[in-house]
Amino acid sequence: MLVVAASIGFVPAAQADDSPTVSGTVTDPSGTVVPGSTVIAQSVCLFSECEDYRTYATTVTDAAGFYRVGLKEDEYIRLLVQPPSSASAPLAVSTVYLPNSSHPTSIVRDVQLSPGLVPTTNPSLQGACQYAKTLTVDLGAWPVNISASYRWSTYGHNQGSDTSWTQSVAGGQSVVVPISSRAEFGFIYRDLKLDLTISAPGYGDYMTVLSCAPTVQPSYVATAPPVISGDPSVGQYLTADPGVWTDSPTNFTYRWFAGTKYVGTSTNGRKLVTPLAVGQVMTVSVLPVSGEERAASSPSVSAPTTTVALGPAPVPVKAPSISGAPRVGGTLKIDQGFWNLPDYQTPICSWFRDGMPDGPSGACNTVRTLSAADYGHRYLVQVRMTRTGYLPAVVSTKEVTVLAGLPAVNSVLPKINGTAQVGRILVATSGTWDRPGVAFDYQWLADGKAIVGETSPSHPVTAADAGKKLSIRVTATTPGYTPSSAVSLSTATTIKMAAPVNTVRPTVTGTAQVGATLSVSSGTWSQSGLTYAYQWYANGTSIAGATKPTYAVDGSMLGQKLSVRVSATSASYADASATSLATAVVSVGPRPVIATPPTLSGGAQVGQVLKTTSGTWSTGGLTFAYAWYRDGVVISGATGSTHSVVAADMGHRIMAQVTASKLGYNTATAKSAASATVLDAPPTIETKPTISGTASVDRALTAAPGAWSRTGLTFAYTWTYEGSTTVLGSGASYVLAPADYGKKITVTVTASAAGSASGVATSLSTTAVAAGAAPTFTVAPVITGKTIVGQTLTTTHGSWSSGGLTYTYQWTRNGGAISGATKTTYVLTKADQGTKIGMTVTVLKTGYSKGTATAAPTATITAK
Repeated sequence: MLVVAASIGFVPAAQADDSPTVSGTVTDPSGTVVPGSTVIAQSVCLFSECEDYRTYATTVTDAAGFYRVGLKEDEYIRLLVQPPSSASAPLAVSTVYLPNSSHPTSIVRDVQLSPGLVPTTNPSLQGACQYAKTLTVDLGAWPVNISASYRWSTYGHNQGSDTSWTQSVAGGQSVVVPISSRAEFGFIYRDLKLDLTISAPGYGDYMTVLSCAPTVQPSYVATAPPVISGDPSVGQYLTADPGVWTDSPTNFTYRWFAGTKYVGTSTNGRKLVTPLAVGQVMTVSVLPVSGEERAASSPSVSAPTTTVALGPAPVPVKAPSISGAPRVGGTLKIDQGFWNLPDYQTPICSWFRDGMPDGPSGACNTVRTLSAADYGHRYLVQVRMTRTGYLPAVVSTKEVTVLAGLPAVNSVLPKINGTAQVGRILVATSGTWDRPGVAFDYQWLADGKAIVGETSPSHPVTAADAGKKLSIRVTATTPGYTPSSAVSLSTATTIKMAAPVNTVRPTVTGTAQVGATLSVSSGTWSQSGLTYAYQWYANGTSIAGATKPTYAVDGSMLGQKLSVRVSATSASYADASATSLATAVVSVGPRPVIATPPTLSGGAQVGQVLKTTSGTWSTGGLTFAYAWYRDGVVISGATGSTHSVVAADMGHRIMAQVTASKLGYNTATAKSAASATVLDAPPTIETKPTISGTASVDRALTAAPGAWSRTGLTFAYTWTYEGSTTVLGSGASYVLAPADYGKKITVTVTASAAGSASGVATSLSTTAVAAGAAPTFTVAPVITGKTIVGQTLTTTHGSWSSGGLTYTYQWTRNGGAISGATKTTYVLTKADQGTKIGMTVTVLKTGYSKGTATAAPTATITAK
């Protein structure tokens, strides 16, 4: 147990003067006096600068457990009663507080000590006792549930003397160690102390003091040097990674050097490379920023960069260019552009003509005046821009090509003399222009489009010009200048020569009858090389679309007279026309002839539909009408291409008649062949057929035809597998065969009656056909052979109730199967000695259950 304060003075149990005292008896929880207990009297410091107790007297209880200690006037008093370490049971320190008074009389205060708390593991401080680090109290281990209170403080030392002082420190179970350099009221705090009180119900408080002497944290140490990244060239930024340090500092100071020369400090690790560093290597010295709680650190220096290079060449934000009019007679100027770097030197410009230097380099304010000798040549300018510490830049302008000079101006238009008619000649003048010495080119135009090959001042008018207006375009040219053109006024529309004359009228040939084809001749004309067009007329009215030399007469022309107008056209002559004489009145066309008679399709029974074709005919484009006959008598109202068979048709034969017609033609008829005699509608099923009997091999199934819509029927039966068309049988009953095993059976019933179509109905399927009864043996198998180890036994399979069987064998030993013994013979082994051998035969047959028979066992097997 740690005593909280050192003794200042000792006062015996009997006071020598009349000063006020406090006295009493110290007992344990049972009331037994506790001799040898230490009683410590402390005065209370009430100032925030100390907040502590100061011991002024100490005494020890006598054999009767009695104590007496003097009191200090005008003080708050605390008595600490500590039991002796020799106590038979652990006792706790007891604290007695006495109020502030002048203490005129002595005070009696008995103290009963509480049971003491004893840790199984003592409390301790955990963590580094370094400034600004966190200390945490490990409360240790206790035999009961506890609670704890904490009072942290530092011992202060006056900067000018050895006077000590105490200052409280905020904290519970954990505290941040105060920094030594902090001074308050002239004191620097150094030592850290914790007054720890442990409490538990039914026990006295356990109090102890834990302390440590704080030290500064160690300096940061570089474990990996700084690293510089970035392009070491003028105008670029370098970035320093601070490297790796112990305790992972977060703030650094970066000192930059070009060679050995200091070039600046940064806190963000970035440095702009300036021209002063060209040809040098760059390094950086990195120092962590340490607080007052940590020892000063040493800087760490990076590896050098590569040698600093010149910065990138300037780049034009606005590219240099050539301005002015790039044509003969114009001038060109240089715009040096706008560049991305300031402080560049005066630029130097060089002219180039067709890719070759053209004159000396110099200032960029020179001007070029273009002559005819420059026409068609290409010019550009190279601008050279320099700046200290940077690569030079040479940028070329876009190339310009010298264009021709401005064209000549026409003041009086060209003029055409002559008449615009096919066969005549036109002549043109060149007009008047503002520039002497020009040459002229000519191009004749028809309706504004150039006439190929017509490039002289005169033009013979041809048939191609007919119907068009003619003009001429005159182009004035001078070397080095843009050509200029002027177009004359147009002539009147060019006219053709006189129209040709018809000397023999067009003639129509062929028969004027519906269905016939007529032809027309073009007639005879006074000029050759003509083109002819045709238009047919009916009674003087044009027939739409009839514009060929031939015309197929249709029914709409019946009773009319036909004629043709022939139009003659030519590129050189005006249009002309002539009309033929009219034909006779168009007569009726021939009657259509049947090629393939109509045919019937469909069922000839009540409730079915018969359908007829129209047949094929000698004439196309026909329309058809239909009539139906019953035994040669027309059926009233039956006029479509189909006929629904009704009860009145039963017992009769049906026939269709087709009438073909077309406008302008006589009508024609054709009849189909008669149908078969119409039957009554088939009977309908009302209750499905059923199957009775057991569905297993060798058993018979019997069919019932079900209930039908009429009586007097005869029935036929067809037995099949479910979903199959394979016929198994055709009677009212069917005996199931081995091949039917595992399949489902259905029966289809066909119901028939005289004069009626047949009705068909199918039953539901049976269950899957089961296997037949197993074969039975008539004579049991017999085992033969000597019953001695090493001998061979042989078995028969016995006799059975049916043939076609497959046999399998199993030998047994005392009734249990012998592994692998499945043949008709068995060789006895030592394992069989003392046992009886048996054998079971199993017979198999497709569609039947398995059958078995057991041979009588042998006598007991003996040794050799």
